Amino acid sequence: MFRLEQGADTPRASGTGAAAALSGVDALLALQSVGTVGEVAERLRHGHGMLDLLDEIKIGLLSGVLPASKLEQLVESLARRPARIEGDGVEDVLDEIELRARVELAKQGREAA
Repeated sequence: MFRLEQGADTPRASGTGAAAALSGVDALLALQSVGTVGEVAERLRHGHGMLDLLDEIKIGLLSGVLPASKLEQLVESLARRPARIEGDGVEDVLDEIELRARVELAKQGREAA
């Protein structure tokens, strides 16, 4: 979306459009830093698998049961995730998820592999 400012003879990009374009460029650069198409596909498959596990855990929590077997699968999946990308905030979030899953398992008297 463009708007004209008083006294200006050239249109300037509004803040939201410019921010959206910038985030798209950031996403492309992040994907390029991952590596080959095969590596990207592997990371996507792995990520979707973890999201499925998190959904199953969420459903269990909503039904009043914290499924330890699903937490163990999540910890195992996080331990075998593809190579880390340094400086990526996603890695920090995954580390926090792994820690929380291990804490919940310890509360249940179980230990993740």
